[in-house]
Amino acid sequence: MDEGATEPRAHEDIVGEESQPGVSDLAIQNHEEHTEVLEDQTTPPDDTTGSNQLDDGSTKDTDVALLQSEEPKSKITDNKKRWENANVKVLSYDKKVDDVYYEIEVTNQITKETTFVFRGYKDIQWLYRFCDQKTSIGGHVLHPLPTVPYEVSPQLLELNLDCHALYGNINRKACRSIESFLCFLVRSDFFGILPEVHSFFCNDEMPSHEPLSDGGLLSSLTRAYSNYQCSQLSDPEEKFSEELTQVDQKLPHFQSSCETCEINISSQQSLALSIVDVLTSLDAVSSFEADHGNKESSQCLGRLRDGLEYYKQCRFDISADEHSTMSFNFDLYHHYHRQYKAMFLRRLKSLHQLRTCRTQVEKATKPLKKEAADAAHKAADAEYEEITVAAKEELTAFKSQYVVSMRQALLDCCEANISHYSKTVKCLASLVDEMKN
Repeated sequence: MDEGATEPRAHEDIVGEESQPGVSDLAIQNHEEHTEVLEDQTTPPDDTTGSNQLDDGSTKDTDVALLQSEEPKSKITDNKKRWENANVKVLSYDKKVDDVYYEIEVTNQITKETTFVFRGYKDIQWLYRFCDQKTSIGGHVLHPLPTVPYEVSPQLLELNLDCHALYGNINRKACRSIESFLCFLVRSDFFGILPEVHSFFCNDEMPSHEPLSDGGLLSSLTRAYSNYQCSQLSDPEEKFSEELTQVDQKLPHFQSSCETCEINISSQQSLALSIVDVLTSLDAVSSFEADHGNKESSQCLGRLRDGLEYYKQCRFDISADEHSTMSFNFDLYHHYHRQYKAMFLRRLKSLHQLRTCRTQVEKATKPLKKEAADAAHKAADAEYEEITVAAKEELTAFKSQYVVSMRQALLDCCEANISHYSKTVKCLASLVDEMKN
Protein backbone atom coordinates (compact mmCIF):
# COMPACT_ATOMS: atom_id res chain seq x y z
CA MET A 1 0.00 0.00 0.00
CA ASP A 2 1.22 3.51 -0.80
CA GLU A 3 2.39 5.45 2.22
CA GLY A 4 0.24 8.42 1.39
CA ALA A 5 -2.97 6.44 0.94
CA THR A 6 -6.12 6.65 3.05
CA GLU A 7 -5.25 9.94 4.59
CA PRO A 8 -8.03 12.39 5.36
CA ARG A 9 -8.71 15.59 3.48
CA ALA A 10 -4.87 15.96 6.60
CA HIS A 11 -0.92 19.98 17.25
CA GLU A 12 1.18 22.93 20.64
CA ASP A 13 -0.43 24.98 18.77
CA ILE A 14 -3.10 22.39 19.66
CA VAL A 15 -5.00 21.56 16.52
CA GLY A 16 -8.42 23.14 16.39
CA GLU A 17 -7.53 25.59 19.15
CA GLU A 18 -5.98 28.14 16.81
CA SER A 19 -7.91 31.38 16.77
CA GLN A 20 -11.18 31.19 14.86
CA PRO A 21 -12.36 34.22 12.87
CA GLY A 22 -15.68 35.82 13.74
CA VAL A 23 -17.88 35.19 10.73
CA SER A 24 -20.35 38.04 10.97
CA ASP A 25 -18.87 41.07 12.68
CA LEU A 26 -15.36 40.47 11.27
CA ALA A 27 -16.32 39.60 7.68
CA ILE A 28 -15.62 43.07 6.26
CA GLN A 29 -12.39 43.42 8.24
CA ASN A 30 -11.14 40.00 7.07
CA HIS A 31 -12.06 40.87 3.48
CA GLU A 32 -10.04 44.11 3.61
CA GLU A 33 -7.02 42.42 5.25
CA HIS A 34 -7.08 39.61 2.72
CA THR A 35 -7.25 42.10 -0.18
CA GLU A 36 -4.16 43.92 1.16
CA VAL A 37 -2.23 40.64 1.24
CA LEU A 38 -3.30 39.68 -2.27
CA GLU A 39 -2.01 42.98 -3.70
CA ASP A 40 1.55 41.95 -2.82
CA GLN A 41 1.26 38.39 -4.13
CA THR A 42 2.22 37.08 -7.56
CA THR A 43 0.61 34.01 -9.09
CA PRO A 44 3.11 31.32 -10.21
CA PRO A 45 3.04 30.10 -13.83
CA ASP A 46 0.39 27.51 -14.69
CA ASP A 47 2.09 24.08 -14.77
CA THR A 48 0.22 21.87 -12.31
CA THR A 49 -3.41 21.27 -11.51
CA GLY A 50 -5.80 20.16 -8.46
CA SER A 51 -8.90 18.27 -7.72
CA ASN A 52 -11.42 18.03 -4.94
CA GLN A 53 -10.29 14.48 -4.24
CA LEU A 54 -9.77 13.79 -0.56
CA ASP A 55 -6.54 12.34 0.76
CA ASP A 56 -8.23 9.03 1.44
CA GLY A 57 -9.10 8.65 -2.24
CA SER A 58 -12.76 9.65 -1.91
CA THR A 59 -14.19 12.71 -3.61
CA LYS A 60 -16.20 15.60 -2.37
CA ASP A 61 -18.63 17.16 -4.85
CA THR A 62 -19.11 20.59 -3.35
CA ASP A 63 -20.00 23.84 -5.06
CA VAL A 64 -18.33 26.07 -2.47
CA ALA A 65 -18.31 29.85 -2.72
CA LEU A 66 -15.04 31.33 -3.94
CA LEU A 67 -12.99 33.33 -1.50
CA GLN A 68 -14.17 36.91 -1.21
CA SER A 69 -11.23 38.84 -2.61
CA GLU A 70 -10.23 41.25 -5.33
CA GLU A 71 -8.61 38.45 -7.40
CA PRO A 72 -9.72 38.52 -11.07
CA LYS A 73 -11.89 35.53 -12.04
CA SER A 74 -9.38 34.44 -14.69
CA LYS A 75 -6.60 34.28 -12.10
CA ILE A 76 -8.76 32.29 -9.68
CA THR A 77 -9.55 29.82 -12.48
CA ASP A 78 -5.84 29.44 -13.29
CA ASN A 79 -5.05 28.86 -9.62
CA LYS A 80 -7.73 26.19 -9.34
CA LYS A 81 -6.64 24.42 -12.53
CA ARG A 82 -3.02 24.17 -11.56
CA TRP A 83 -3.70 21.59 -8.81
CA GLU A 84 -5.82 19.18 -10.85
CA ASN A 85 -4.29 15.69 -10.40
CA ALA A 86 -1.56 17.06 -8.11
CA ASN A 87 0.02 14.76 -5.55
CA VAL A 88 2.06 15.93 -2.57
CA LYS A 89 4.55 13.85 -0.59
CA VAL A 90 6.69 14.84 2.38
CA LEU A 91 9.86 12.82 1.91
CA SER A 92 11.82 13.66 5.06
CA TYR A 93 12.41 16.23 7.76
CA ASP A 94 15.48 17.66 9.40
CA LYS A 95 15.54 19.24 12.84
CA LYS A 96 17.64 22.38 13.08
CA VAL A 97 18.15 24.78 15.96
CA ASP A 98 15.68 27.35 14.62
CA ASP A 99 13.04 25.09 13.04
CA VAL A 100 12.11 21.71 11.55
CA TYR A 101 12.57 21.63 7.76
CA TYR A 102 10.61 19.35 5.40
CA GLU A 103 11.46 18.16 1.91
CA ILE A 104 8.23 18.33 -0.11
CA GLU A 105 7.64 16.70 -3.50
CA VAL A 106 4.80 17.95 -5.74
CA THR A 107 3.95 15.79 -8.77
CA ASN A 108 1.44 16.29 -11.57
CA GLN A 109 -0.07 12.84 -12.04
CA ILE A 110 -0.71 13.39 -15.76
CA THR A 111 2.44 15.17 -16.96
CA LYS A 112 4.58 13.46 -14.28
CA GLU A 113 6.34 16.78 -13.76
CA THR A 114 7.88 16.88 -10.29
CA THR A 115 9.13 19.81 -8.25
CA PHE A 116 10.78 19.91 -4.82
CA VAL A 117 10.59 22.63 -2.18
CA PHE A 118 11.93 22.89 1.35
CA ARG A 119 9.72 24.50 3.98
CA GLY A 120 10.04 25.00 7.72
CA TYR A 121 7.37 24.08 10.23
CA LYS A 122 6.94 27.79 10.96
CA ASP A 123 6.04 28.33 7.29
CA ILE A 124 3.44 25.56 7.47
CA GLN A 125 2.10 27.00 10.70
CA TRP A 126 1.80 30.45 9.08
CA LEU A 127 -0.08 28.99 6.09
CA TYR A 128 -2.50 27.26 8.45
CA ARG A 129 -3.13 30.47 10.38
CA PHE A 130 -3.61 32.45 7.18
CA CYS A 131 -6.26 30.01 5.97
CA ASP A 132 -7.90 30.07 9.40
CA GLN A 133 -7.79 33.81 10.12
CA LYS A 134 -7.61 35.64 6.80
CA THR A 135 -10.30 33.91 4.78
CA SER A 136 -14.10 33.85 5.02
CA ILE A 137 -13.90 30.29 6.29
CA GLY A 138 -17.53 30.17 7.45
CA GLY A 139 -18.96 26.66 7.12
CA HIS A 140 -15.77 25.16 5.70
CA VAL A 141 -13.51 23.02 7.84
CA LEU A 142 -9.74 23.42 7.76
CA HIS A 143 -7.54 20.36 8.15
CA PRO A 144 -5.92 20.28 11.61
CA LEU A 145 -2.37 21.56 11.94
CA PRO A 146 0.06 18.79 12.98
CA THR A 147 2.55 19.28 15.78
CA VAL A 148 6.31 19.48 15.51
CA PRO A 149 7.91 15.98 15.55
CA TYR A 150 8.81 14.88 19.05
CA GLU A 151 12.33 13.94 20.11
CA VAL A 152 13.28 10.27 19.61
CA SER A 153 15.81 8.65 21.94
CA PRO A 154 19.18 7.53 20.48
CA GLN A 155 18.35 3.90 21.40
CA LEU A 156 15.14 3.98 19.36
CA LEU A 157 16.91 5.70 16.47
CA GLU A 158 19.39 2.83 16.43
CA LEU A 159 16.54 0.30 16.21
CA ASN A 160 14.95 2.47 13.55
CA LEU A 161 17.94 1.87 11.24
CA ASP A 162 16.87 -1.77 10.79
CA CYS A 163 13.14 -1.06 10.72
CA HIS A 164 11.12 -3.20 8.28
CA ALA A 165 7.68 -1.79 9.10
CA LEU A 166 5.16 -2.02 6.27
CA TYR A 167 4.02 1.59 6.55
CA GLY A 168 7.23 3.43 7.35
CA ASN A 169 9.56 3.81 10.31
CA ILE A 170 8.94 5.88 13.44
CA ASN A 171 9.65 9.12 11.54
CA ARG A 172 6.88 8.44 9.04
CA LYS A 173 3.98 9.65 11.20
CA ALA A 174 5.47 13.15 11.46
CA CYS A 175 5.92 13.35 7.67
CA ARG A 176 2.50 11.84 7.03
CA SER A 177 0.77 14.41 9.26
CA ILE A 178 2.28 17.31 7.32
CA GLU A 179 1.63 15.52 4.03
CA SER A 180 -2.04 15.05 4.88
CA PHE A 181 -2.44 18.76 5.65
CA LEU A 182 -0.72 19.87 2.43
CA CYS A 183 -2.69 17.38 0.30
CA PHE A 184 -5.88 18.79 1.75
CA LEU A 185 -4.88 22.34 0.79
CA VAL A 186 -4.02 21.65 -2.84
CA ARG A 187 -7.18 19.56 -3.37
CA SER A 188 -9.58 21.91 -1.62
CA ASP A 189 -11.99 23.89 -3.82
CA PHE A 190 -12.06 26.64 -1.19
CA PHE A 191 -8.47 26.88 0.10
CA GLY A 192 -6.74 25.55 -3.02
CA ILE A 193 -7.36 28.75 -5.03
CA LEU A 194 -5.46 30.99 -2.59
CA PRO A 195 -2.35 32.63 -4.09
CA GLU A 196 -0.61 32.02 -0.77
CA VAL A 197 -1.05 28.26 -1.23
CA HIS A 198 0.51 28.42 -4.68
CA SER A 199 3.40 30.55 -3.49
CA PHE A 200 4.05 28.02 -0.74
CA PHE A 201 4.43 25.15 -3.22
CA CYS A 202 5.87 26.90 -6.27
CA ASN A 203 8.39 29.47 -5.05
CA ASP A 204 11.94 28.32 -4.36
CA GLU A 205 11.95 30.42 -1.20
CA MET A 206 9.01 31.03 1.08
CA PRO A 207 7.68 34.54 0.27
CA SER A 208 7.84 37.16 3.00
CA HIS A 209 4.59 37.52 4.90
CA GLU A 210 3.02 39.33 7.80
CA PRO A 211 3.38 37.56 11.17
CA LEU A 212 0.27 35.79 12.41
CA SER A 213 -0.30 34.44 15.91
CA ASP A 214 -3.03 32.68 17.84
CA GLY A 215 -3.66 35.83 19.88
CA GLY A 216 -2.21 34.59 23.17
CA LEU A 217 -3.95 33.80 26.46
CA LEU A 218 -6.36 36.75 26.45
CA SER A 219 -7.58 35.87 22.96
CA SER A 220 -8.01 32.23 23.98
CA LEU A 221 -10.07 33.19 27.02
CA THR A 222 -12.20 35.59 24.99
CA ARG A 223 -12.76 32.96 22.34
CA ALA A 224 -13.65 30.34 24.93
CA TYR A 225 -16.23 32.65 26.53
CA SER A 226 -17.70 33.55 23.13
CA ASN A 227 -17.89 29.86 22.18
CA TYR A 228 -19.63 29.07 25.46
CA GLN A 229 -22.24 31.77 24.82
CA CYS A 230 -22.85 30.49 21.30
CA SER A 231 -23.17 26.91 22.49
CA GLN A 232 -26.12 27.99 24.66
CA LEU A 233 -28.09 29.26 21.65
CA SER A 234 -30.97 27.16 20.37
CA ASP A 235 -30.38 25.98 16.81
CA PRO A 236 -33.42 26.03 14.49
CA GLU A 237 -32.04 22.97 12.68
CA GLU A 238 -32.10 19.95 14.96
CA LYS A 239 -29.49 18.15 12.83
CA PHE A 240 -26.77 20.66 13.70
CA SER A 241 -27.69 20.67 17.36
CA GLU A 242 -27.41 16.87 17.50
CA GLU A 243 -24.10 16.89 15.62
CA LEU A 244 -22.59 19.41 18.04
CA THR A 245 -23.73 17.32 21.01
CA GLN A 246 -22.22 14.18 19.46
CA VAL A 247 -18.90 15.92 18.82
CA ASP A 248 -18.75 17.04 22.45
CA GLN A 249 -19.44 13.48 23.57
CA LYS A 250 -16.89 11.90 21.21
CA LEU A 251 -13.96 14.20 21.99
CA PRO A 252 -13.10 12.64 25.41
CA HIS A 253 -13.22 9.15 23.87
CA PHE A 254 -10.86 10.17 21.08
CA GLN A 255 -8.53 11.72 23.64
CA SER A 256 -8.55 8.49 25.64
CA SER A 257 -7.94 6.41 22.48
CA CYS A 258 -4.95 8.58 21.53
CA GLU A 259 -3.42 8.19 24.98
CA THR A 260 -4.04 4.43 25.05
CA CYS A 261 -2.46 4.01 21.60
CA GLU A 262 0.63 5.93 22.68
CA ILE A 263 0.93 3.83 25.85
CA ASN A 264 0.70 0.63 23.80
CA ILE A 265 3.31 1.86 21.31
CA SER A 266 5.59 2.98 24.11
CA SER A 267 5.31 -0.43 25.82
CA GLN A 268 6.21 -2.19 22.55
CA GLN A 269 9.28 0.00 22.18
CA SER A 270 10.23 -0.48 25.82
CA LEU A 271 10.01 -4.26 25.37
CA ALA A 272 12.27 -4.06 22.30
CA LEU A 273 14.81 -1.99 24.25
CA SER A 274 14.72 -4.40 27.21
CA ILE A 275 15.47 -7.30 24.83
CA VAL A 276 18.54 -5.35 23.71
CA ASP A 277 19.80 -5.54 27.31
CA VAL A 278 19.09 -9.30 27.40
CA LEU A 279 21.01 -9.76 24.15
CA THR A 280 24.00 -7.94 25.60
CA SER A 281 24.02 -10.28 28.59
CA LEU A 282 23.64 -13.36 26.35
CA ASP A 283 26.60 -12.23 24.26
CA ALA A 284 28.73 -11.99 27.38
CA VAL A 285 27.69 -15.45 28.64
CA SER A 286 28.12 -17.04 25.18
CA SER A 287 31.62 -15.58 24.85
CA PHE A 288 32.50 -16.86 28.32
CA GLU A 289 31.30 -20.39 27.47
CA ALA A 290 33.23 -20.38 24.18
CA ASP A 291 36.42 -19.20 25.91
CA HIS A 292 36.18 -22.11 28.36
CA GLY A 293 35.62 -24.76 25.70
CA ASN A 294 31.87 -25.20 26.16
CA LYS A 295 31.07 -25.01 22.45
CA GLU A 296 27.70 -26.75 22.66
CA SER A 297 26.49 -24.42 25.36
CA SER A 298 27.83 -21.42 23.45
CA GLN A 299 26.03 -22.53 20.26
CA CYS A 300 22.77 -23.01 22.17
CA LEU A 301 23.00 -19.50 23.59
CA GLY A 302 23.81 -18.18 20.12
CA ARG A 303 20.63 -19.70 18.68
CA LEU A 304 18.62 -18.25 21.56
CA ARG A 305 20.17 -14.88 20.81
CA ASP A 306 19.16 -15.12 17.15
CA GLY A 307 15.54 -15.83 18.10
CA LEU A 308 15.42 -12.93 20.56
CA GLU A 309 17.06 -10.62 18.04
CA TYR A 310 14.31 -11.31 15.54
CA TYR A 311 11.61 -10.98 18.20
CA LYS A 312 13.06 -7.65 19.32
CA GLN A 313 12.92 -6.20 15.81
CA CYS A 314 9.41 -7.58 15.35
CA ARG A 315 8.15 -5.69 18.42
CA PHE A 316 9.76 -2.46 17.20
CA ASP A 317 8.38 -2.85 13.67
CA ILE A 318 4.89 -3.46 15.04
CA SER A 319 5.15 -0.29 17.15
CA ALA A 320 6.19 1.72 14.05
CA ASP A 321 3.26 0.38 12.00
CA GLU A 322 0.75 1.04 14.79
CA HIS A 323 2.19 4.54 15.05
CA SER A 324 1.59 5.14 11.33
CA THR A 325 -1.88 3.58 11.20
CA MET A 326 -4.17 3.54 14.24
CA SER A 327 -2.29 6.14 16.28
CA PHE A 328 -2.11 8.51 13.32
CA ASN A 329 -5.85 8.26 12.62
CA PHE A 330 -6.97 8.52 16.25
CA ASP A 331 -4.81 11.60 16.70
CA LEU A 332 -5.93 13.20 13.43
CA TYR A 333 -9.65 12.65 13.95
CA HIS A 334 -9.46 13.73 17.56
CA HIS A 335 -8.33 17.14 16.31
CA TYR A 336 -10.57 17.03 13.24
CA HIS A 337 -13.59 16.81 15.55
CA ARG A 338 -12.34 19.93 17.31
CA GLN A 339 -12.24 21.67 13.95
CA TYR A 340 -15.83 20.62 13.29
CA LYS A 341 -16.91 21.92 16.66
CA ALA A 342 -15.29 25.25 15.77
CA MET A 343 -17.28 25.26 12.51
CA PHE A 344 -20.54 24.61 14.37
CA LEU A 345 -19.77 27.51 16.71
CA ARG A 346 -19.00 29.84 13.79
CA ARG A 347 -22.41 28.97 12.40
CA LEU A 348 -24.05 29.74 15.76
CA LYS A 349 -22.23 33.09 15.88
CA SER A 350 -23.65 33.88 12.46
CA LEU A 351 -27.10 32.85 13.69
CA HIS A 352 -26.72 35.14 16.72
CA GLN A 353 -25.73 38.01 14.43
CA LEU A 354 -28.75 37.35 12.20
CA ARG A 355 -31.12 37.43 15.19
CA THR A 356 -29.52 40.64 16.41
CA CYS A 357 -30.00 42.25 13.00
CA ARG A 358 -33.60 41.09 12.92
CA THR A 359 -34.22 42.74 16.28
CA GLN A 360 -32.64 45.99 15.05
CA VAL A 361 -34.96 45.98 12.02
CA GLU A 362 -37.99 45.64 14.28
CA LYS A 363 -36.78 48.47 16.53
CA ALA A 364 -35.78 50.89 13.74
CA THR A 365 -38.34 53.66 13.17
CA LYS A 366 -36.52 56.38 11.21
CA PRO A 367 -36.19 55.76 7.44
CA LEU A 368 -32.39 55.94 7.31
CA LYS A 369 -31.94 53.60 10.28
CA LYS A 370 -34.59 51.29 8.88
CA GLU A 371 -32.78 51.12 5.54
CA ALA A 372 -29.40 50.45 7.20
CA ALA A 373 -30.93 47.80 9.45
CA ASP A 374 -32.60 46.08 6.47
CA ALA A 375 -29.29 46.01 4.56
CA ALA A 376 -27.46 44.57 7.56
CA HIS A 377 -30.19 41.96 8.02
CA LYS A 378 -30.01 40.86 4.38
CA ALA A 379 -26.22 40.55 4.56
CA ALA A 380 -26.41 38.55 7.79
CA ASP A 381 -29.11 36.30 6.34
CA ALA A 382 -27.04 35.63 3.19
CA GLU A 383 -23.97 34.88 5.28
CA TYR A 384 -25.85 32.50 7.56
CA GLU A 385 -27.37 30.68 4.59
CA GLU A 386 -23.97 30.35 2.90
CA ILE A 387 -22.39 28.95 6.07
CA THR A 388 -25.26 26.49 6.55
CA VAL A 389 -25.03 25.17 2.97
CA ALA A 390 -21.25 24.72 3.22
CA ALA A 391 -21.56 23.09 6.65
CA LYS A 392 -24.04 20.50 5.38
CA GLU A 393 -21.72 19.56 2.53
CA GLU A 394 -18.75 19.33 4.88
CA LEU A 395 -20.66 17.03 7.24
CA THR A 396 -21.71 14.67 4.44
CA ALA A 397 -18.17 14.42 3.08
CA PHE A 398 -16.58 14.10 6.52
CA LYS A 399 -18.74 11.19 7.67
CA SER A 400 -17.90 9.19 4.56
CA GLN A 401 -14.22 10.07 4.78
CA TYR A 402 -14.06 9.26 8.49
CA VAL A 403 -15.49 5.75 8.06
CA VAL A 404 -13.22 4.95 5.09
CA SER A 405 -10.08 6.21 6.82
CA MET A 406 -10.67 4.46 10.13
CA ARG A 407 -11.58 1.19 8.41
CA GLN A 408 -8.42 1.36 6.29
CA ALA A 409 -6.28 2.18 9.32
CA LEU A 410 -7.63 -0.88 11.15
CA LEU A 411 -7.02 -3.10 8.11
CA ASP A 412 -3.48 -1.77 7.70
CA CYS A 413 -2.73 -2.31 11.38
CA CYS A 414 -4.09 -5.89 11.30
CA GLU A 415 -2.18 -6.75 8.13
CA ALA A 416 1.04 -5.39 9.63
CA ASN A 417 0.59 -7.42 12.82
CA ILE A 418 -0.21 -10.60 10.88
CA SER A 419 2.84 -10.09 8.67
CA HIS A 420 5.27 -9.44 11.51
CA TYR A 421 3.95 -12.19 13.78
CA SER A 422 3.92 -14.73 10.92
CA LYS A 423 7.59 -14.04 10.21
CA THR A 424 8.40 -14.28 13.91
CA VAL A 425 6.56 -17.58 14.33
CA LYS A 426 8.33 -18.99 11.28
CA CYS A 427 11.70 -17.92 12.64
CA LEU A 428 11.03 -19.35 16.11
CA ALA A 429 9.67 -22.62 14.63
CA SER A 430 12.87 -22.96 12.61
CA LEU A 431 14.87 -22.38 15.79
CA VAL A 432 12.90 -25.04 17.67
CA ASP A 433 13.51 -27.59 14.89
CA GLU A 434 17.20 -26.79 14.91
CA MET A 435 17.43 -27.18 18.68
CA LYS A 436 15.58 -30.53 18.62
CA ASN A 437 17.91 -31.92 15.98
